[in-house]
Amino acid sequence: MTTALAILLAGLACAGLIAVYTVLLDSPPLPSGGAARAGLVALIPPDLPDGQVYELGCGWGDLALDLAKAMPERRVVAVEASPLPWLVAKLRALGRKNLSVRWGRIEALDLSDAALVAAYLGPKPMTRLSDKLRTELPPQSVFLSNGFALADLTPERMVNLPTPVTTTLYRYRMREAA
Repeated sequence: MTTALAILLAGLACAGLIAVYTVLLDSPPLPSGGAARAGLVALIPPDLPDGQVYELGCGWGDLALDLAKAMPERRVVAVEASPLPWLVAKLRALGRKNLSVRWGRIEALDLSDAALVAAYLGPKPMTRLSDKLRTELPPQSVFLSNGFALADLTPERMVNLPTPVTTTLYRYRMREAA
């Protein structure tokens, strides 16, 4: 087998793996753009309660790295269920003392110790995530979303980014259960 053929087959295998997990998870591993990441970090309120920071569906790790840099005193946990993006994010997190990258499903994650949760997921995963956020997040914790609103919660703040394709960032503050 020639080197070129081996590289081609490896590339096809990686693309196939990403495609399979995109279908399984209902969301591709799309990175948040620089403007969206900066906007999400800017939406972090100064009165954030004590607790961990989570990025759900961290993909390649861009936002998780930005969150860890912006909040060096906080523990940031990034979670990804697609193997190839998880591996890239894990490697990129090496040397960051306040950032860990876990491979796993969001549904299995306990968010009861969260101060902040961020996500850039598609419409279907966001619909599934809404119940989890309402039942597990502590009062006054914050949820940040890139591009997708939660249908059953009212955002505390919304920011429209003036990018070529308008992107809306959402900040939700969890309230006491009624």
